[in-house]
Amino acid sequence: MNGTLSMTTALAHDFFVVPKTFLSQEMTVDLDATISAAFPAPENTVAADRIAGLQVLSTSRNARAEIAGASEKTLRVRLQDAGRGVSVVALQTVSRDIEYAEDRIDLIMGEYEVAPEAADAVRALSRPRTLRVSSTRVAKTYVCVADCSDRSATTRATVGGLEFVSADAKDEVSFRLQLNGSPLPDYPIAIVLADGSRQRARTDASCWTTWKMPPLATPKTPPGRRGR
Repeated sequence: MNGTLSMTTALAHDFFVVPKTFLSQEMTVDLDATISAAFPAPENTVAADRIAGLQVLSTSRNARAEIAGASEKTLRVRLQDAGRGVSVVALQTVSRDIEYAEDRIDLIMGEYEVAPEAADAVRALSRPRTLRVSSTRVAKTYVCVADCSDRSATTRATVGGLEFVSADAKDEVSFRLQLNGSPLPDYPIAIVLADGSRQRARTDASCWTTWKMPPLATPKTPPGRRGR
C-alpha cells in the first residue's frame, strides 16, 4: 500500500457546526458551520445557498436559528430565544451530484469510506472510469442554556437524512444512527475527538453506539468573552 495514498484518503472533509460555547447563560448563542479536514478547527465556509434545512429543537417554542453571515472559513448561525436545557441545532445541505475523474476515484472512495465490496466493484470497471457521487450532509450540535438537566430535545430527529439521536446513560452517552427516521444496525461510523484523532466503530444490532465523553454540566457563572 502506498503510504502517501493511505494518509491522503484518511483526510475526510467533515461538515460540522460548533457553538461559540456549549454552556451558556445567554438565550442567544452563535455557532460556526464549516467543512474541514482538521476538526475542530474550521477550514472552509459553506455558502448559505447550499443549506437546504436549518432546524432547532428546544424546550422553548420560541427558539429559532438563522444564518447570520459568513467568513472565509465559517458560515455563521445564530440560535435565539433558546429555552433552559439542551437545545439541538441542525443543518442539512442541498443534495448535489459530483463527478470525479479517474485520477481521484481511489481518493474519494477512501474519504467516503465506501464499503469494501462496493470499492472492489468500482475497481473492476474498465478504464477510464467516472465516479458519480450524490452527496447530502447533515451537521448537528447541542447547546446547554442555564440548566442542562432537560435533554429531551436530543432524543428527537431533526432535518432528516443520516443523523444521530441520543439518550443518556449515566456517564456514557449513547447515540442511535438512523437514515430518514429508520435505524441503521451494524453500520460503520467514525468518531472524531477534540484532538483530531479518529476512532472507528460500528452500531450494534439495535443501531446504538456508546462511548465515554465528558458530561454536560450546568454553568455556574457566565462564560468569559474573548476579544476579537
